[in-house]
Amino acid sequence: MLTEKRRPQARPNVTRNNVLLEKLNELTESHGALQPGRGLVSGVIALSLGILCFLGVLAFHFPQYLTTPQLRQSYNMEVIRVIMLAALSIAGGISLVNIIFNRSRWLASAGFVLVAATALLGGHKVPVHDFADNTPYIGLDWFILDLLV
Repeated sequence: MLTEKRRPQARPNVTRNNVLLEKLNELTESHGALQPGRGLVSGVIALSLGILCFLGVLAFHFPQYLTTPQLRQSYNMEVIRVIMLAALSIAGGISLVNIIFNRSRWLASAGFVLVAATALLGGHKVPVHDFADNTPYIGLDWFILDLLV
């Protein structure tokens, strides 16, 4: 009796981005208890902090367009910079540990890329200069605070 070996079917037009999106969709559609030791919880924490830090550094670069004027006056920039440095450190550390121990490497890599991009854009040390208060704005700072809480 001869048995045929099945060849894996090649997926047409599958790129690295499509694979990443497929994994992200699989993660968001999954349900039930998380199995310990797989790095999903820590990976999601690292990715979330990476996203928040990246949005924060964009708000540092373009405060006149991305921050709310009413909130802008009540910010203590030193406290925000310390929070951002702590979040960058935590996200980068968690990402590196997950990458080293091969736990949800794709998720940890995405978090680490965001941390690296944030650091390359200036991280927590981006200077905020004076600007006119009458510019149109989006309110990204309120969105970041809402997600953080």
